[in-house]
Amino acid sequence: MYSASCVHVFYETDEDIAKNEENGLSSEIRKRISDILGEVEGFEGKRLGHAVFTSLQTLREKYDNNTYYYFLG
Repeated sequence: MYSASCVHVFYETDEDIAKNEENGLSSEIRKRISDILGEVEGFEGKRLGHAVFTSLQTLREKYDNNTYYYFLG
């Protein structure tokens, strides 16, 4: 059985998410995650891995700074 990896990237603020999407940093992070994961037989040519971008601001405000509730959510 195959399961795609998911990496959660935490920027400092919600504004940083938009800023780093615009300046290309988030795209570079996505690319490097895929490069690290490589390829799986049968999925040649496909980019593996998935990145979720959120902020420490959201973690504090919405999840009371608790990663358990963040990942449960």
